Parts: sequence; structure tokens; C-alpha cells
Amino acid sequence: MLLRTRSLCRYHKPRFVTWFGILSAASISILCYFLIGTSSASTIRETQVPNNVVVMKENENDKDKTAPKTVQEITPKQEPSAANKDPANKDPANANKDPANANKDPANANKDPANANKDPANANKDPANANKDPANANKDPSNANKDPPTTTTPITKAPPIWPGVDYLNPNPKEEKSGPDNDVDNIRLYRDLYAQESWPGVEPATLTPGEIPSTLHYFWCGKKVFKFEDYLGLLSAVRIIKPQKIIFHHETPPYAETFWYHTWFQEMKQSLPNFILRHTTEVLKCGTEDVLRFVLKKLSSEGGIYIGERTIVTGIPKELSTGNFYSSFRENGVVHDVTQGVIYSKEGFPENTIEEKIQSFSKTNSKCLTIEELNSHAESLGSKSFDNTCVVVWSSVFPKDSWNSTTKFAELARWLFYGQRARFETKLAEKDSDMIPLLSHIVWIQHGNDEFNFLHFLSVISALHVAGFQRVYVHGDARPHGQWWDKLSGENVTYVKIESPEVIFQQRVGGAQHQSDVLRLNILLKYGGTYQDRDVIWVSRIPDSLRRYPAITCPDWPENGAWPEVFNMGVFMAKPNAEYLKTFLKTFSYYRDDKWAFNAVFMPYKAYEEHPDQLYVDRHLQIICFEGICHPAWHENYIRGISDKRPVDSFDWRDGRSFHFTVPKPPGTLTSPENIRNGKDIFAEMGRFILEKSGRTDLLKP
Repeated sequence: MLLRTRSLCRYHKPRFVTWFGILSAASISILCYFLIGTSSASTIRETQVPNNVVVMKENENDKDKTAPKTVQEITPKQEPSAANKDPANKDPANANKDPANANKDPANANKDPANANKDPANANKDPANANKDPANANKDPSNANKDPPTTTTPITKAPPIWPGVDYLNPNPKEEKSGPDNDVDNIRLYRDLYAQESWPGVEPATLTPGEIPSTLHYFWCGKKVFKFEDYLGLLSAVRIIKPQKIIFHHETPPYAETFWYHTWFQEMKQSLPNFILRHTTEVLKCGTEDVLRFVLKKLSSEGGIYIGERTIVTGIPKELSTGNFYSSFRENGVVHDVTQGVIYSKEGFPENTIEEKIQSFSKTNSKCLTIEELNSHAESLGSKSFDNTCVVVWSSVFPKDSWNSTTKFAELARWLFYGQRARFETKLAEKDSDMIPLLSHIVWIQHGNDEFNFLHFLSVISALHVAGFQRVYVHGDARPHGQWWDKLSGENVTYVKIESPEVIFQQRVGGAQHQSDVLRLNILLKYGGTYQDRDVIWVSRIPDSLRRYPAITCPDWPENGAWPEVFNMGVFMAKPNAEYLKTFLKTFSYYRDDKWAFNAVFMPYKAYEEHPDQLYVDRHLQIICFEGICHPAWHENYIRGISDKRPVDSFDWRDGRSFHFTVPKPPGTLTSPENIRNGKDIFAEMGRFILEKSGRTDLLKP
């Protein structure tokens, strides 16, 4: 099926309403065959991960992601020649776009983590913003669904419909994933026991019995388990090191529509001693009822309690001489008395529970807020630092900690990444280690797809504007048409390549998904720059940028809680770059029913996992959608897909490339005549490219 544009690509499969339950399993199978068709059967799969989580219910006793200038053809047995270093390739005049400054995230008022580079304590609360589609605004529409040959199909079960919304229908009712949702099959294992030592924060040695071995955590209400919740449990793992973590809940956390907050799934897959314990008691969140519930658990054998959004900062010194310790901090914004910690070495009479609850508000030991921790005179881990917990009252994200010098950022880095030092991307010292000046385009044919004028501009701008030494067109069929023929004499090479069939034993169907896989494999092998065929270059690639190991650019549409997502329509990397490997691993859970998941969302997750492996250049590409071009270096550049407000003015020369998504191409760039007669910035770009490439003869009447 031909798709008008990759940006509007959506796969929809019918849901069956409950009255179908009256049909037999055989009848449903037959009905599905005729309703959905056999093509759906070829795309289904089952992806599972080992489940190391113990799920328990309470009982009555315990309620608890340089060759010659000619168009050549390379057969699959040959490989593209490596491009030589171009000594003349100096930084262009617009080198004021310092890549070192590009990682500073703008204050995105319209999305979750507002003011990401500021103190996490100042982050905005999550907006009710789940109704924007993560969808694909940025891929080549000419790459339609051309399924590869299917000799084997290691797929047996259809995944549930991807929870999300359509770009064309941005306001449907939000879908929330439940305990049986496929989100639990995303592979998110993290080694939570690998960390550098932090004397004074984590105990050097512990004597058996010195602190309780069982930790209780009460999850209240129906909500999403966010990063600040994850940090609280991580602090228990890294500092307290309990033998057992019991996660009490009436309703387990759910994954929000866009599947950013998958921290609970990561926790379940990574902790061998994590126990989910269901309770039938319905408690009012943030009240003393929760404390009564927990203290009843501790009264029998002792243990440790950590409240929601409470981060442990050390073991209480008082436990060396006493059997009971508590530290709380009532949230003055939302009345919540449950944020804090309790340590009880041994049990205690149940009739003392009320007395203990009353004592919590009177104790001199109180948890700090993030602001108080950051302004504290003493450093974490010092002998004079005597606070044992920090409460979080606003949203925080991993990116808030990457380069911040605050005490809380240092703590968050250590808890999540196991390191205290700020992240720094290592630059290549030798010219030979720089990203090679090779451009790669994937050309997966469908029907009689012709190489058009925009594709011609894409190639000649890569060679004569950006400064690439050669453009390789990798495809399953040689491009054809007058504009392909006009590339004769240019440094362009067609490379015959087969379309991928599977990724981690999951079938890859459709040209869009095949291109996603191919670009990764090509860059891993050869290095260079991948560019969609609807990209034109408007400035030279500076040498300073090529010293980074991998480079990409954010996409502009708002996607729920995601701090940012990436558009891989322009993507640079050294051969065998570590980020490419990290990104490739995210395909172990692959969604062929929603392109944006692996192609837009998971590249950011890979970056979030290893922020030192990738450099974000906000000038790398300017993405244009429905006549509006979105510079990613602008403040508040993230917006809803249906937001048609004009962006602030900018000079198109400040970008490195323009990526046309919908429509493609813009009318001015459909022919030399339109460029000659055009008055808009696209006509300016077209004339600039033709002048730089020595093709001004095309502009003659």
C-alpha cells in the first residue's frame, strides 16, 4: 500500500468488542482471517523477556531501545571505497554554530520537563498531555511498504495495538496500559549493582543485624511510576542494600500512553529480590492510613519503610545505639504525610502505632527538599552531614543530572548511572578518527518510483554544499529517471543491497522499517552521515562537528512525557560507534505496527542510557512540516502536531540541512523553473545549491 507520506504513516488494526467472547476460539480465528487478512498474519510476533518478579497476594496472616567522478555500481560482493580526508575542508563561515553549545536544552514550556538544564527541583509538574501523537513527521513518503521475502516467520502472536493517537486525530480518549499490556515485554535490564564507591553515603561495612533486611514500599493510587519514584527505590538498593523489597499496591503502576516512563518495568527486570504484593485495603493516599498500614507490617518483625518520592541519602547514625528511627517531611503543597523513612530493628506492640505516628511530626530529624540539599553547607557523605533523606515534590528527568553541578544532580547521577562525575562526550584527537565525509542514502523501491528533482538537489547539495566526498545510494533497485541520469560525472555510487528481513528474530516489514535497520547497519560498517532523500544541505559540515562519535538532532512534535525525541533523518556517526550499538540493542523489542517507537522514541532512550555516546546538534537539520520549519535551537520549539502558529524568524543559513516531511517537496523545489521564479526561502535555497554545484544552466529559461 502506497503511503502519502512517512509522516502520516499509521497502522490500524481492529479491536474486537467484548461480545465476540461468545464465539469459539476457532470461529474467532476464521473471522479474524477474513477481517484482517493474511497480510496481518505475516507481521505478527511474540516478544517475551524472562520474568524474575515474584507476584504475591495477601493472605489472612499477612496482608501485606576518492573515487573517479562517475556514477558507479557496486555489487553486493564489493564495498564502498573509504573516503580520504579532505585537507581543504575547513570550518565554514557559519562556524558560530558552536557544537559545544548544542546540548543545552531549551526551556520547553509545552512539555513535561520544563527548563531541563535548570535545577530539577524547578521542573514543572507533568501536564495532562497525552493526546499528541508521537507519530512520524519526518520520513520519506516515497519509501512505501515493500515487504521482503519471507522464508521464515519466527513470530506467533500479534502484539496489542500500540497505545497512541493519530497525527490526523490528535484528541482521542487516552489509552492506558494495564498489567497485561505489551509494555512489560520491553527489554530494559540495568545492572543496579554496578556503582562507584561513595564513602559516607553508602556504608563501608555493615554488621549483620545492624539495619533491617526487609524494605517495605507502599504504592498508592492509580498512577504512573515516574523517574523520581525510581530514584527513591534505587537509593534503597544502592545504600541500604535490602535482602527483600516488598512493593505493596492495590493497583500496580501503569505505563502512560507514550511509554516514556518505563522505570517500573526496568525495576522489575533488574531486581532479583523485588516482590509485588497486592493488598485489598483501599487507603487514602498521603494520609496517616498509609503509615498505619506500614507500621503494622513493621510491628511484627521490624523492617524499613521508604515513602513515595523519598530518596535515601545515608544510613542513620542513630541506629548504632537505638532500635527505631524516623525522618519525615510533610509536603506543604499537596498534603502528604507519608514522605519519609522508618527504620525498626525489631518488632513493637501494635498498640504503640498511634503514638509513633504522632511522634513523626515532632522529631528534629526531617527530610530535606531538593533546594535545601543543594544549599546545604555540608557535602553528601561528609561526617557532619546528618540528614538521611530527600523528598521530591516535582518532576525530574535523567537529563537534569547530566551536566549540573548541584548536590542533587550528583546524587541522581550516582543513583541512576552509578557515577558521580558529570558526563562528557569524548572528541576524536586524530583527524583519522573523525566521522568520514561519506553520505549514505537508502533507496528502497516501490512500484515505478522515479528519482525526482528534490532527490537530485539532495545529492548535489551533499557533495557541493555540505562537503561530502562521495554519496552512496544503497538500494534494492537502481534509481532511474532524468534527474538520476544528470548525476553522471558526480561522485555518486549506487550500491546494490538486500532489504533486511528480520531484526532480533522479529520480521521487518515495510520500506520505512527496513530503512531504519539499514541505516544503522550501514553506519556501523562504514561510518559517515545517513540522510533521508528528502533532505537538502545548506551549509558545510564543520570539522569540529566530525570529532564527535555520533550526532543527531531533536524532532519537534510534542510526545507526552518524553523530554525530547530524535529525528534520525540526518544522522552522523563514526564506524562502530558505541551509540550505534546501544541504539541497535533497543530493537530487541521491535514495533512494526508503529514506526515512531523504534525510529523516534528509542533513539532518545539509548541516549538517555549513555549520554556521553552521542552529541545533540540542534542545527543539524531543520524539519519542515506543512509549510512550517522548526529550528530545534529555539526556545519552546516543541509543540503539538496540530499547532500551526508561525515560529520565530530565523536565518535559513544557520541550519546545516532542511528536512521536508509534509508536503514533500515544497512546490518551489519541484523543478528548476519554480526555483527560478520563486520568491520564498526555498527558492533561495534552491538557487544557492545550484550555484554551489555549478548547475546554474538549469535556471536558464
